[in-house]
Amino acid sequence: MEEPQARQQWINTLAEYAFPKIGRLPVSEVGQPEVLQVLLPVWTEKHETAKRLAQRMKAVLDVAKSKGFRDGENPVTTIRDARMLPQVKQKVQHDKAMHWKDVPEFYADLATKDAMAARALMFTCLIRLMWPPWCLCSRRSA
Repeated sequence: MEEPQARQQWINTLAEYAFPKIGRLPVSEVGQPEVLQVLLPVWTEKHETAKRLAQRMKAVLDVAKSKGFRDGENPVTTIRDARMLPQVKQKVQHDKAMHWKDVPEFYADLATKDAMAARALMFTCLIRLMWPPWCLCSRRSA
């Protein structure tokens, strides 16, 4: 965590969600009920945030154990392994396809870039030209 902004986000997540509920507890007293108390309210509504929060709580509790401030299993690990949190179905959001008439200009713009990602996109464009989706399907069935 080199970036000051990343450090700040790390602590802000804990300050917003964990500290108000369990911030005054000694780290040795944080167990499964306390972790669930923090995670459940945000697990389905702000799932990405809740996953980051769980990772950060796990890291704090792991360090506390390594320094001798707590014993036993990490409650975050136990909760995840036991699948105690509700399943969250991720909504897939597809990007709109580029109009075929815009592809040559897009490809020419990619050719001016030195980044590996640009080269990978160029390769993808070429592959899609050589083997359209309907062609791939017919090959698989052969």
